[in-house]
Amino acid sequence: MAGMEIIGADEIIGYDDESGYDDESGWDDSESGSVEDLLQAAASGDVMVGARRRKGRGGRRPGVRIRPAPGQLMLKTSPPTKARMFPLPFDSGANVANGTTVTITARPQVPFRSDRLIVPSDLGGIFLINDVKVGKDSQFVAAGSVSARIFSETGVGVSLKGDTATVGMDVSLSVTNISGAPARFLATIIGPAVE
Repeated sequence: MAGMEIIGADEIIGYDDESGYDDESGWDDSESGSVEDLLQAAASGDVMVGARRRKGRGGRRPGVRIRPAPGQLMLKTSPPTKARMFPLPFDSGANVANGTTVTITARPQVPFRSDRLIVPSDLGGIFLINDVKVGKDSQFVAAGSVSARIFSETGVGVSLKGDTATVGMDVSLSVTNISGAPARFLATIIGPAVE
């Protein structure tokens, strides 16, 4: 099917039984020709246009309705249906030795945008935040470290408004213990996530 151009086939929906009709999608292929005609057009490199919705379901729409083989399912890409504020936790898991820098990574399981970093106030004077990264991109505008006190839970006007992390993308914090004793680092990034 090299060279074939399919216009408007952005929805492939449903389950097709042996009758060849799909109640879920509402597509009407009556003007598209038979499957054999479409495959022949595809093999010749022609542009295929013609599937349309039945009356009352959105009017005419260019595209090709691709039917699955009997008993097969086809994938439909659905847009997110709900957005909520979620916490993304960070925990060093063990004490960070004094003078030591560690990178703590979290991987969101839904698309997530960093909105605010919160570090407990009792840890604020113990750690420096060297960097906050989403994927490979720093969320700081310049290199350098800042006191974790800036991101205290009582801080005002310290929203982060970071980049969006896709599913499984690393979100990481680089922190340094500047106290005279080992301490465990805990923080949370709160932000909107969609499902």
